[in-house]
Amino acid sequence: MMKSILFSAGVATAICFLSADTAKANRVANGDFEDGLNGWTFTGDGVTDTASLSSDTPSGAGMSADLNINGPNGLPWLQQDIDVSGLTGLDLTFSASVKELRPASPDDAWIAGQVWMLPNSGSGLILSSVALFYSSPDWFEQTTNITVPAGANVARVLFTPQNPSFLAGNGQYLIDDVSLVVPEPSTCILAMLSIGGLLIRRKC
Repeated sequence: MMKSILFSAGVATAICFLSADTAKANRVANGDFEDGLNGWTFTGDGVTDTASLSSDTPSGAGMSADLNINGPNGLPWLQQDIDVSGLTGLDLTFSASVKELRPASPDDAWIAGQVWMLPNSGSGLILSSVALFYSSPDWFEQTTNITVPAGANVARVLFTPQNPSFLAGNGQYLIDDVSLVVPEPSTCILAMLSIGGLLIRRKC
C-alpha cells in the first residue's frame, strides 16, 4: 500500500510540474524581441510612424522594440494575436516593461499596453479588455490580470501612444519583456497536499 501511495505521489508531482511549466509558459511569441519583430504586426505607415529595434533594455542586454510615432497616420499599433481557445474562465497575467524616450504630445499623454479578448482575429467585438498606461522616462514594469470570457478565442496584445482623449497620439517608446501567462494551477498544490496527508496517516 505504501509503495502504491509513493508511486501515486511521484506521478502526481511529475504531472503537476509538467502542467505548471506548460501553464506558466509565456503565450506571447517573441515577447523579449530577441528575434527582431517576428511574431508582431505594426500597423503604422513605416515613414512618420515606425517600429524598429533598440539595444536599450531593462537588463542591459538583448533587444527591445522601438515604437516611434510622429504623425500619427491611421492607428499605429504594435500588436500580436494569441490563441486562447479552451482557456475560458482562466485568469491570464499580462505584463510589460516600457520606457519613454520622447514625451508624447501633449506631455500628459502616454502609451497604452492593452489586451483585448476577441471571438476571432477578424472580429471588431471586444468581449473584455485591460490596459496599462506608461509615461516614465525610466524602464517601468507593470502587471495586470484578465479573465478569458466565454466566446473569446483570441487575445490581442497591442501597444499604441494615446492622447488624453484616448485617440492615437505621438511619442517614442521602448517596449520589452511582454508576457501573457496562465498562473500555476492551485489544483496541483492541493493534490500534493492530499497525498502528503495520506503518507502522514500511514506512518501514524
